[in-house]
Amino acid sequence: MAEQGRKLEVELVEGGLDLELDQPETPGAPREAWSARRLVRAWPLALLVLVVAATYGVVALRERAAHERLLEVLADQPGFVADLSTPLRPLWTNGSGLVDLTTAVGDLGVGLTWTAEASAVVAIDLRTGVEQWRRLSAEDLSTACVGTAEVEGRTVLVCQASSYGAGSDAGTPVVLEHLDPVTGEVIARGEPHAVHAAGVLDAGLVELVVEEGVTRLQHRLVDGTVVWDTELVPTEPARGVPTWLYVEDRFTGVLAGTRVFVVDGAGHVVLEHEFDVDRVPDLGVALDEIWLGTVEIVPQGGFVVREDATNRVWVYGRDGTLRASSTGGGGAAASPDDGSLGDVVVLGGAGVKVLDLGTGEVVFEDPRWQVYRGLVLDGVLVGADGVGARAIDPRSGEELWRVDRVSDLHGTDGRAVLVTLRGEDGSYLAALDAATGQERWRVLLPENAWAYVAHAGVNVIDPGARQDGYAITRYGP
Repeated sequence: MAEQGRKLEVELVEGGLDLELDQPETPGAPREAWSARRLVRAWPLALLVLVVAATYGVVALRERAAHERLLEVLADQPGFVADLSTPLRPLWTNGSGLVDLTTAVGDLGVGLTWTAEASAVVAIDLRTGVEQWRRLSAEDLSTACVGTAEVEGRTVLVCQASSYGAGSDAGTPVVLEHLDPVTGEVIARGEPHAVHAAGVLDAGLVELVVEEGVTRLQHRLVDGTVVWDTELVPTEPARGVPTWLYVEDRFTGVLAGTRVFVVDGAGHVVLEHEFDVDRVPDLGVALDEIWLGTVEIVPQGGFVVREDATNRVWVYGRDGTLRASSTGGGGAAASPDDGSLGDVVVLGGAGVKVLDLGTGEVVFEDPRWQVYRGLVLDGVLVGADGVGARAIDPRSGEELWRVDRVSDLHGTDGRAVLVTLRGEDGSYLAALDAATGQERWRVLLPENAWAYVAHAGVNVIDPGARQDGYAITRYGP
C-alpha cells in the first residue's frame, strides 16, 4: 500500500506555534524514522517563524529608535508632554497660590504665587508638590525667576525683580538677583537701576535703556558689567510710547515705538522693521500711545512681525531677510514642531497659513480655519480653533480627521495629542491619537479649572480650590 501523504497543522496559540504532524500509518514503521522525517519536514516552517520574529524585532527596534529621535527634537519645545500613553491622574496638589512654574532645575520647579498677600517666589518638588522654600518679594518689587545659568561652577536661578508701579519717564526700577536653587538664598544681587524693559539672558539681564537721549539695548551682569551695548534708535522714546521686549532662544525681540528689532545673543541687530504708520487708522489717540505690534522668535528659525493696528504680518528668515508678507492672520501658532514639514512657520488667527521660511512660498492656506494653537507631527498640521480640532496634510490639503468640542490644544508626546474636551457634565483632559484622532482616554477636570503644559508635565489650575488663592495640581500617568 502506498504511503499516504501527511498533513501539517499549524495553530496560533498564546505560547507560540503548535506544530502537529499526523502519525505514520504504515504498519511497523519505526518511530525513530517517523521523528526524523517530521523534523526534516518541519524545519523550513520553524526557520520561517524565526525569520518573521527577527523581522518584527528589527522593525520594533527601528520604531523605538525613531521615536527616541523624535523625543529629542520635541523635548525642549513648548507643549511637549513626557507620556500620554495612559490616562493622566492627579499626582499631587499644592495650595500655596502657586500658578505659573517659570523654570525648573532637575526635579525642582520654581514659580510665582497669586494670592492676596505679597507675591513670592516658591520652589516645590515636582515629584511630590511639597514646598521646598519660599522667598517673599520686597514690598515694592515683584520677583520672577525665569532661567538658570552656570556661574563660577555652580547653578544659579536668574531672577528679575521689577517695580511696575513705580515707573517714570526714566523707566522702571529693576534688580538682577542670583538665588541658590536648593535654599532660595540670595547669592548675588545687583544695584537697582531704571530701564524701559528687561528680560533674562544667560546669567544677566538684557535691558532697554536711554542714555544721553539714545535708546540702547544692553546686556548687564549682576556686578554691573555691561557685556555689550547696542544702539537701536538715535532718540529717546516719547512720553507714554509703548516699549517691550522678550528673550527666546538667546534672541531678544524689542518693541520701541514704531519699530521692532531682533538682537542676537552677541548684541548684533539681526532684524529692524518699521511699521507703516500711514496705514494705521485714526483711533482718536496719539500715534505714540498705540500698541502697533510685536515680533515673535520662531523655533523653526525665523521671525514673525505682527502689526496689530493694520492686521498685517511679515515673515523673516533667521538671517533677517524678508520671506513673505500677508494681510490677516496672527502670530506663529505651531509648537511643538518635529520638522517634518521642513523649515516652515504656521500663522494662525484669522485663517491659517503655512509658509516656507526658505522661499516664502505658501505651502497651505485656509482663510476659514481660525487656528489659534497647533502642532506639527509626521508631516501633519493639527490645529484647534476653539470649536474643534482638525488634522490636515498641508501638502495635499486633505483633512485626515476632525474632532468636535475641543476647546484647547495643549501639546503632544509624539504619539497622542492632549486637548481639553467639552462634555455634557464638564470639561475633560483627553488624549487623541495623533494619526487618527481617535480618543484614547479622558479624565474629568474640576469646575472652572484650566490646564497647561510646563516642563514636560501637565498642570491644572483650580481657582476655586482655596479662598485665599489658587491651587495647582500636577497630573501624570
